[in-house]
Amino acid sequence: MSDRTVSESQIVAAVRRAGAVAILRLREHTQAVRIGRLLLDAGARLIKLFPAGPLGPGYLRAMLGPFRDVLFVPTGGIRHEEVATWLRAGAAAVGLGSDLVPAVPTETELEAIAERARRVSKQVTEARAG
Repeated sequence: MSDRTVSESQIVAAVRRAGAVAILRLREHTQAVRIGRLLLDAGARLIKLFPAGPLGPGYLRAMLGPFRDVLFVPTGGIRHEEVATWLRAGAAAVGLGSDLVPAVPTETELEAIAERARRVSKQVTEARAG
């Protein structure tokens, strides 16, 4: 077995051959400009935009300019109350982490998690409706 690393474009190609969708991440604008076309040419359509929260929805809108055919999935530092804002900014989906579900949830937190999930679901429905 070889210890050689593979490129992101090889990963995308392998995942597509398997009939699945690869979600890759971009960490900064210069990286996006440098590798964006390569990933698109390899078949990537969903790109994880991380960390999106500190950069804000305006950054996503700016990225959609040169990458109109990319479906961005912003993640990292996004609060559950902000999902609709990200979707209206052009996100294909929004990844939520510890703001939705704590790193080590307890039984006493289950109802609060469910309530946050309901709020997210309502935002998605409303944002998709127009």
